[in-house]
Amino acid sequence: MKKQFNLLTILMLLLVAMLTTISCGSDDDNGGNTPVDPPNDDNTPVITTITPPTCYATDIFNITGSKFGNTQSAYNGVVLLGDSTLKADEIVSWSETLIRAKKYNMPVGTHNVVVKTDSGTSNTGKIVIIPEDEEQPFQITAVLPADCKIGTTLSIGGTQFGATQGDNYVMLGNTKITTTTLWNDNEIRLLVPDLGAAGKYSVSVFKNGVESNKLEINYTIPVLPPQITTMSPQTGYIGDTISLFGSNFGATQSTSYVMVGNVKANVYPQWTAGAVKFVIPALAISGNVRIFVNGIESNSFNLTIESSDYDPVINNLDKSDYQQVSAMRIYGSHFGIQTGKVICTPNLQAEIMDWNDSIIRIVLPSGAKSGELYVERADNKKSNTIPYYIILDDTYPMVLIPRGTFTMGNSTLEAAAPAHTVTINFDFYMSTTPVTEEQYSYITHKNPPYAAKGDNIAAHYIRFVEACEFCNALSDLHLLTRCYTINGNNVTCNFNAEGYRLPTEAEWEYAARAGTTSDYGFTDNLSLHAWYSANSSGGNAPKEVGKLLANAWGLYDMLGNVDEWVWDRYSTTYYQDCASGVINPTGPTGATGNHVIRGGNFQSGADNIKVYSRFAFGETEYQYNIGFRYIRKK
Repeated sequence: MKKQFNLLTILMLLLVAMLTTISCGSDDDNGGNTPVDPPNDDNTPVITTITPPTCYATDIFNITGSKFGNTQSAYNGVVLLGDSTLKADEIVSWSETLIRAKKYNMPVGTHNVVVKTDSGTSNTGKIVIIPEDEEQPFQITAVLPADCKIGTTLSIGGTQFGATQGDNYVMLGNTKITTTTLWNDNEIRLLVPDLGAAGKYSVSVFKNGVESNKLEINYTIPVLPPQITTMSPQTGYIGDTISLFGSNFGATQSTSYVMVGNVKANVYPQWTAGAVKFVIPALAISGNVRIFVNGIESNSFNLTIESSDYDPVINNLDKSDYQQVSAMRIYGSHFGIQTGKVICTPNLQAEIMDWNDSIIRIVLPSGAKSGELYVERADNKKSNTIPYYIILDDTYPMVLIPRGTFTMGNSTLEAAAPAHTVTINFDFYMSTTPVTEEQYSYITHKNPPYAAKGDNIAAHYIRFVEACEFCNALSDLHLLTRCYTINGNNVTCNFNAEGYRLPTEAEWEYAARAGTTSDYGFTDNLSLHAWYSANSSGGNAPKEVGKLLANAWGLYDMLGNVDEWVWDRYSTTYYQDCASGVINPTGPTGATGNHVIRGGNFQSGADNIKVYSRFAFGETEYQYNIGFRYIRKK
């Protein structure tokens, strides 16, 4: 006579249907449901468990695994039971990780179970069908919850466990459990002990010395919150170091942090599992101190922050005189650790490059004049003033180019097509003229070969790498971080550095257009602005810079005189890649060894000096009509 499952067993089987990752570790003699020969293809379905491993012909059984597809139709999935394919009405439910099925008139015996989808065929599981007049065997059908920790009540569902426990027991991995809170024929309950390390542990029942099949649980170790036991001292000033002692802070800081009220500390001289030191941040006020470890908040201690008796003090500058838009170091004390302001004459705010309690590094703002400057700390306290002097010469004049969006290229010219939208999202300075012979010689301590002589003539016969070397040397002179790393003829650029560099092709054209949409960046007579074939009298050398009119943004000789190196490598298809619009483009990668030159030269015709005209030239070569100009981000 077929033995009926009681209500608890039915509920347990329904819960199994919701499990997504229960794997089994039994051998065939423990239930015969161990899948074999798992496929290697990551896209093929995988069977991990079939429960119950032994059942009657019309019982619902569960196939647990992965990559079955969200629905049966999603991958045209089928289930093979022995040589038979289950019919549609024999599939009770189908999900990515669980198939529930039954087979009408399933013959008694052991049957292979295989899942097939369009992605492939699964490994083989097994199910044993017993006669209706035979009792269910000794087996586990479900373990809940699948994820547990110490102290969790674990429920083991199955059949033939026995009405009472007696000398029977449960194994969790290698841990023998003899104390249970419930034991009957269909269910065992117990409290999960400390299993040590987190991970997967097998679950099996031993009855009269015989072991059941095995299922698995995932044992996790609860994350304990950080706990502060001591804080020393409990009063301090902005910039003081505070020590916290306790537990569960984490061996390293990683993403953890300390909050002083609503202000986050940024400086940590020490961070261990039991001790943390932090510096009281600027703008912090008296309030609770808490540690956050992986998003988990500790208890709190109250910190009283005293008003500072110390104002910021400037002791000296790194030198006495400076060029416009050059770097400066300010030395002193009590500047604070949070960035504040440096105000220069006439009430202009400097660009901050580095800030700590005793040294500040700035770039003097455009328009700064000789006068005095002071430091304003983040808490708004101001320092003493100190005089500085601006050398009012035009050795390396630059103009500020405002950020903006423009249409780059021209769709009627193949080399410049298609026209496309480009956004430059930062302000930058650009040299007002191409680099002159005098400037080049002074910075590099050498002259280009065969160059026409004349201090104010545009430097020429300059190779690409030599132009980059000039930019690095100019950065060094002004105490700015270099943009270029140069190894032989190989040059890489750090576009985030504050030093000097060549403009990108987009930056060059944006500056040349000067806010216009015309072919030349201005509408009056071309000969008033550019040295080219029509007005250079057949000459064979570049001209002195700055002798003709500037464009609307104060840039001279953008067109004609000498072609100008830009950063980008040359590609005939790069503009097509930018057709949908780009921000701060720096040119194609993997292009040829040619770089782009822009602007045309004193021998070019009018068609070749338009703002969108572009040509390629070998990066290791030089020519009598090629020079460059430089930029620096604000």
